[in-house]
Amino acid sequence: MIYQFDEFAIDTRNYQLSNKGKVIDVEPMVFDLLSYLVVNRSKLITRGELFENIWKGRVVSDTSLSNQIKAVRKVIGDSGRAQLCIKTIHGRGYQFVASVVEADDQETASSAPVTGNSLEVRSKAPMVAVLPFQNLSSDQEQNYFCEGMSEDITTELSRFADIQVIARHSAFQFASAAYDIGDLVQQLGVDYVVEGSVRRAGNQVRINAQLIETSSQNHVWAERYDFPLEDIFEVQDDIIGTVVSTMTGRIQRIELDRARSRSTENLSAYEHLLRGLSFHKIASSSWPTQDDFARANVEFEKALELDPGLARAHAWRICSLSGVRGCYSKEIFSEYIEYCKFALTLDEKEGEIHRLLGSCYFAIGEFSLGQYHIDRARQLCPNDTLIIARSSMCYIFLGEIDKAKSLIDRAMHLNPLHPAWYWTCLGVIYYYRGDYKSAIECMRKNSEPSGYDLAWLAVCYTAFGEAELAKKAVKQACELDKDASIAKYTQWGVYKHPAKLDSLRECMAVAGLPA
Repeated sequence: MIYQFDEFAIDTRNYQLSNKGKVIDVEPMVFDLLSYLVVNRSKLITRGELFENIWKGRVVSDTSLSNQIKAVRKVIGDSGRAQLCIKTIHGRGYQFVASVVEADDQETASSAPVTGNSLEVRSKAPMVAVLPFQNLSSDQEQNYFCEGMSEDITTELSRFADIQVIARHSAFQFASAAYDIGDLVQQLGVDYVVEGSVRRAGNQVRINAQLIETSSQNHVWAERYDFPLEDIFEVQDDIIGTVVSTMTGRIQRIELDRARSRSTENLSAYEHLLRGLSFHKIASSSWPTQDDFARANVEFEKALELDPGLARAHAWRICSLSGVRGCYSKEIFSEYIEYCKFALTLDEKEGEIHRLLGSCYFAIGEFSLGQYHIDRARQLCPNDTLIIARSSMCYIFLGEIDKAKSLIDRAMHLNPLHPAWYWTCLGVIYYYRGDYKSAIECMRKNSEPSGYDLAWLAVCYTAFGEAELAKKAVKQACELDKDASIAKYTQWGVYKHPAKLDSLRECMAVAGLPA
């Protein structure tokens, strides 16, 4: 998102401040403070809120805050005397008062027909798919290692705004070594493919990796690596750096140091992280089971025992723990919030932590804080489709339906073979637009509906005047989920405008869902 005021523009996606089109070098704290005030300009921002969100709860004096506000004003040509942009409300806080125009740089809403393969919405940024590396070892148990390596490369590439990265879920549909590149291009619309193989024998690893340009099917780059297992991080860095520089020609290798926060130097902890992610993917692929989440949680806890500073493991442990508990009380979410804050002290640039923290704030009705962290997650990982899709759901709760639509469109664009629940998200958006026919069409495209998804389908049928079909959907929901109820399916959906939640509950009741 770009916010324009006077002759300045804040590009929150690329983390840049410019004046008359020229990028200005600013301190990170100054940029974060200015961005937060601009994004939340509709209200007064208290000092406590700034301490909470900019300094992450660290003890900071009022004098330090005043000095930072002074620095922000200086950068944008304002002052404490003039207060043309930032107004001080003595004894309370600050508010950004200059006129702001928002420009959505990439996340533009599509008016095209309902489709999950919106490849016509192409941007100039090259698009790449990282296919699962083939396991050439005799031990099939090493499949998790090969897939984890591919996922790690996907994750790290997604940190670069100059590249569009196809989601793991779509790319892994072409796991076979005999995939047809023509089919891949037709379904995913990619410009490049990263593929390779891994052979592991004891502590020795051989990786073959290559980058293929899909239009010519030429191998742009290929390399073989033979190394001891403990050098795997350096090899990953080399592969990522080569792919990035080859595709864009603009990204310098030095940006790897800024964009990448190394997972861990403890390989054993790293392997537990990969195992946990593999179990978590199983749990998240359809209606989650507590057993799969529990298996994932065990692996994340083992990783943290070996490396307590592994921020990614903290983030995913929070997510898996919520699945294990299956409880969404305000007290539970408050506990998760404190845990997320701690995780951010380990790595403030871990987008997954910001996503989780934002979602937790939404769950307890702290919408400004939730929006800040959700947006921050997308700034850090602009091509992470899970973060984009979850952001769409949060904007539904805010009542910003057009923004939600643009986000889910982008998630579907980057992940053409996306998880089935994306359809429910898009269906909810059409429901709130009053287009119940399109909402039903989307909901019915969900090939793996959960009880929650079927309850929403019933709501759409009810709004469309199809009472019998609504009751049928409720019956299916109750057969699939023995605990299906209005209370269960609305316990974590906190809306900024409470009337929306009341209306949703009323529709569920009319459709026949148990209270």
